[in-house]
Amino acid sequence: MRPWSFVCEACFYFGQTEAKTESADRDSGRYLDHVIFQVGPQAVPFMVHTGVLIERCPAFAESVMGATAIGDKVAFDGRKINLPDEEARIFWIFVVWLYTEELVPPLEDLGTDTEGIEARSHEPRLRFARKVWPGTELWDDEDLVDAYIFGRKHHMDSLSTLAVSTLAAENEKLQRTASLAAVCQAFGAGHWAKLLCDYLVDEADWRLVCDYCDRIEDASPFPPEYISRVEERELTKCNAPVSYNWWREAPCRYHIHHGLKEQERCALTWAEPGPDGRYNADVYEQLKDVGIVLVDAVAYPLVLHKGLISGQAEYFRRAFSGSFAEGKEAQIQLAEENLRIFLMMVDFVYTRIVREPTHEDRQALRALSDQRPETCHEPDSVMGETLGRTLVACSDPSPPTMAAEIRVTCARQTHQEELVELYILADRRDVRLLRDDIMNELIVQREQGWPLVTSRHPVIYAAFVSLPNSSKLCKYTVQEATWGWTEGNSQKRELIKLPPDFLGQVVGKMLKLRAEAVLRPFWRGNICLYHEHADDAEKASFRLDWKEFQATLKEKGAVLEPVET
Repeated sequence: MRPWSFVCEACFYFGQTEAKTESADRDSGRYLDHVIFQVGPQAVPFMVHTGVLIERCPAFAESVMGATAIGDKVAFDGRKINLPDEEARIFWIFVVWLYTEELVPPLEDLGTDTEGIEARSHEPRLRFARKVWPGTELWDDEDLVDAYIFGRKHHMDSLSTLAVSTLAAENEKLQRTASLAAVCQAFGAGHWAKLLCDYLVDEADWRLVCDYCDRIEDASPFPPEYISRVEERELTKCNAPVSYNWWREAPCRYHIHHGLKEQERCALTWAEPGPDGRYNADVYEQLKDVGIVLVDAVAYPLVLHKGLISGQAEYFRRAFSGSFAEGKEAQIQLAEENLRIFLMMVDFVYTRIVREPTHEDRQALRALSDQRPETCHEPDSVMGETLGRTLVACSDPSPPTMAAEIRVTCARQTHQEELVELYILADRRDVRLLRDDIMNELIVQREQGWPLVTSRHPVIYAAFVSLPNSSKLCKYTVQEATWGWTEGNSQKRELIKLPPDFLGQVVGKMLKLRAEAVLRPFWRGNICLYHEHADDAEKASFRLDWKEFQATLKEKGAVLEPVET
């Protein structure tokens, strides 16, 4: 179902306009509720998660939902918001940015199969100056100008900054100025586009001195203000014939910053070209269709983008494609799944990052638990005993310094237990990339001196009962215990409770270490031992990204980081 045929009935802000939230502090509870935007004269519907909108665009969220609704997202869940004056095409680009934090070039035919979304013309466009033989363009510059204006009008300065920087990078690559349509759109937007207009004038001034560019002979179609400002620059050059490539030398000249520190961070961001984005035009298709997943014993409805979750998990691809009976109705029921852990998986699907649930996330889920009928219980967890003991330890009265240390250790143990449960879920629902990222997270934690995952027997038991012994997590627990267990932390009195397969492998590895004098823990030699790469290209890409970290691990030798107990 398309978002324009399905309506569910079930950057960051700085200063006065943007209240900064670090991306690492996001909570997975932001996917609990949603709203439906009906955009343009044709009321094209787009589903957006309320928590995501409030987190990234608080001023816009408050303007369209109201302060009362932001304080009570549950009561606002599923509401429809009409935006008849906005262009559906630009709102689609905004939705992709909202979820990916990237401006992703849309498909060439974006909107051609959709009533209410206007597709751009790809005919040659009039430009003030351009290179004789241009390269292949990724963006229609009109889209970037419209995205900039949309961001400024709705106080999303991070979107506008990204739009003007992307426009500058695209035109620099193709050695050209912006098109007539883009210039007219910018100069017709009034004070919202002041800095963007400054860029367009600087750009034209620079291109006029480039020998490899063709110049327009008749500039009369362009806005008079644009032409007069460019002409003023040319007259000034009679006395001082100098032009500056400002967008390369000082890109923050066209950005909106709130504070010196923010400007310094931005300058570093644009000083060097970064890596290619994580997303391509396929994300537009992935964010088209929506479906409902009923999670937990109380069947809590999560409205998710089918294409996105299906692209990450084979189980959901088959389910939503109609292989299962539920898929025909775009609704799947997973009563056996734990809502807290399932939301962590959903967060990974949307962000491609494994995040620890925040305090706000846990509070939201606790509030949902309080609303359960007495006959409903959270799905059983094989690590319930460990979580209970962690809570008792955290509440144990101790001197302030010791209590703080205990709380940190307890929080880390709780997160490790969540990661193990998340890995089990990823195995059950076939989310391969999530399994790989969880293994990366556990290894990084180990190298930072976090508690041993194998220091609590229910964690080991959960892994070996729920996963095949050949799984990467089971393999890691065996090897961590082989290197990390000592007389002080091996829990000798609890060994009888551990799975025989686990104990047998640990003993075998320990004997091998003594016989072969292995120089370092196994993960320090090759992290990819714990991955399930789809092909050699994916493995090579990972090794390149983690090259420095892997080299650091190899230098450490056999000594483990201090282990929290």
